[in-house]
Order: sequence, then C-alpha cells, then structure tokens
Amino acid sequence: MKFINKTTRIFGYIGIFLLVILVLGLASLTTVLSSQWGQQLMKDRLEKEFSAEVSWDRTELHFFGPQQVNGLKIQNLLTVDEMILDRPLYTLFFGFREVASLSVKNLNLQLNDPSIELQNVNGKIEIQRDAPFIAHFSGQTIFEGQRGEFFADLSLFIDEKRQIDPSRPHTINVEANHFPLSILVASFNLDQDLTNWIGRTVDINFQQHTSDQDEIACTLTASSQNLEAHAEFIIDSHSISLSNEGVINLTIHPQSIGDGTLLSQTQATLNLQSFSIPLLPEINWENASAVADLVIQPANLQFGETQLALKQTVGQFFLSSGQSVLELNGDASFQDGFSPWSLSADFDPLFQVNQIELKHEAQVSPLIGENLRLTLTSRAPDTFDLSLNSSNIQMDDAALSLRDQL
Repeated sequence: MKFINKTTRIFGYIGIFLLVILVLGLASLTTVLSSQWGQQLMKDRLEKEFSAEVSWDRTELHFFGPQQVNGLKIQNLLTVDEMILDRPLYTLFFGFREVASLSVKNLNLQLNDPSIELQNVNGKIEIQRDAPFIAHFSGQTIFEGQRGEFFADLSLFIDEKRQIDPSRPHTINVEANHFPLSILVASFNLDQDLTNWIGRTVDINFQQHTSDQDEIACTLTASSQNLEAHAEFIIDSHSISLSNEGVINLTIHPQSIGDGTLLSQTQATLNLQSFSIPLLPEINWENASAVADLVIQPANLQFGETQLALKQTVGQFFLSSGQSVLELNGDASFQDGFSPWSLSADFDPLFQVNQIELKHEAQVSPLIGENLRLTLTSRAPDTFDLSLNSSNIQMDDAALSLRDQL
C-alpha cells in the first residue's frame, strides 16, 4: 500500500510539473509571436494568404487577454488604424468557442470593383453567451466619385439553437444612402444584371417599430434611380416574412433590355402578397417563398426592324421550393390589331433563367406566320438553346448567346 501511495504521489508530481511546463510554454508564445522572428513569421503567413504586402505599426498579444493591432495595411485591400479582438489567445490555438468582440477604428476597404471603396468604417461586433448579438457600425462609401453613408445598429438575442428570441430586448436600425447595389448583389449571391434594372445605387431604411413575445415588426423602404419599394415584415425565431402587402414600383428603361432589343420606357408594379425566407442558421434562398401580382404599363418593343406594341400586361410571380416562375399575359400587335400573347419564365431562386417561353397566336409577319412559340432553355450561363416554331418556321435547339445577341 505504501508503494502504491508513493507511486501515486510521484505521478502526481510529474503531472503537475508537465502542466506547469505546458502553461509556461503556451504563455511564452505571446513573447515569441511578439519578437522580431515571430512578427516576420506572421507577416509571411498573411502575405501568402492575401497575396499582397502586409504591414502594421504595433501589435499587442495576450494569452489570457485581448489582441490588438494598430496601423494594419494590406496592399490594395485595406487599412485600419486600430483593430481589437477581445478574445484570449489560447482560445484561438485550441479552437474554443469563447465569447468575443471585434472592434475597428477608421477601416478603409478596397473591394474587387475598383470603382467602390468603403471608408472611415468604425464599429463593434459582439458575440456573447446568453446575451444578444450586437453589431454597431457606420461608414462611408465612394462609388464612381459619389459619396454615400451607411449606419447599422443591431441587437438580437440568438439562442444555442441559433434561433432569434423575439421576447428579449432588441434593436434593429439599418440606414444607407447612395449605397452601391453591387455590394448587396455580391453579398447575397444575386444576379449582377439586377443593377441594370434597379440602378447603380440604392437608399435603404430598415427598422423595427413594434414587437411582442413572438415576433418583431419592421418596415423596409428602398429607392434608387429606377426603384421605389415599401413593405412591412415580421421577424420570428428563424425567418423574416411579409406582414402586409408590399409594393415595388420599377421604371424600365430601354437600355435594360439590351443593344439589339429596345423597350420603350414604361412602369412595372409588383404587389407582394406573401414573402418568407429563413434567416438562421443562414439566409437560405432555396427555402424562400413568395407570391406577387405584376402589372406592366403599355410599351413598345423592337427587335431589329420588327416592332411590337404591347397593351397593359398583367401576371403573377411565384417562388417556392427553390424555383421561381413568372407568368405574363396581355395583348400585342406586330402589325394591325391586337391579339393575345403569353409568356412563362422559369428561374432559379437567384433569378438565373432556366427557361422562357413566349406564345402569340395571331400572325407576327408574313415570314413567321401565325401561332408563334419561342422557347429559350438555359444550358450554360448566358447560353441558351433556341426553339422557334410557327405556321411557317420550325427551328429547334439552335445555340444562342445572350451576351452576343443583346
């Protein structure tokens, strides 16, 4: 028994000794990383990661405290006067999911688009256990020589199941003016052509106005060169949905259609009947849903030398189960008198075209004849198979590049 007790004590002493060595060794990492050799090691690693020259004026690393960097510069990407990560260094080495906050002072960011810059960004993001997610920041944008401003003040309680708890105190206030739409398009992985329809910049105001134990009520207004929109939404534990009818008014300009196909300026109004999209654990367009009525005012459409007059067009838009469908009906006249036409378009959730089908029963021209049915089916980005059938023409699966034609 004495031998066992003695052996246990020996192993205990060895364990304590190894633990002390481990703690001292890990604590010394801050000294190593703060040395000239350690700083060069971090610099080489970052330059390899960003494929650009990286420098900073000063760093403060703490094994049990916050990390701070001053005067950080990444060539052709960003500069920041001060950045503080309130997270102990040991949690970064061992991957612990500790609480953290990140604050920046005077961040300037150059995006992939050289015409867009984010300047003077100041703010803080906090993630804490059993506490709200907090994001408070402001800054300026410069786009094609025009200066804009943005501001966000968010405080939402997100539980361990990554669901929003509307019963907790919260704040939602997002405002922006002259904000480059291409940033939002890239952030949500939308079609870049949306900027041709909506406009290059957009003004946004999104804020809460009432709340109860189950949901948060918010109002969204947005405007741009071509767009005026207003809608009221409800945020619950995991999604955002329309609480009342939303209205989107869009001015369509000739250049929105392309160089070879001209549409006279007209107005389109989209009345949202329903809309819902999951927010957590991430924004999920595949599970989004929407129903809307669409009205397009009379317009003239020109295909080369062929002209088409359109009366008021009505239709519906559906988004469900990862598929978007647009159906339009109206009266059109290629030559004399108006006759019915219809269009059906199938998109993916991010508005990439899968198939478009156009039907017109009356005579289009002496060459084409009557009962026109034109179908475009996507087989690659911006590349379609074209089928054109009428009383005089039958053409199936001809390759068409929209970029070349339009």
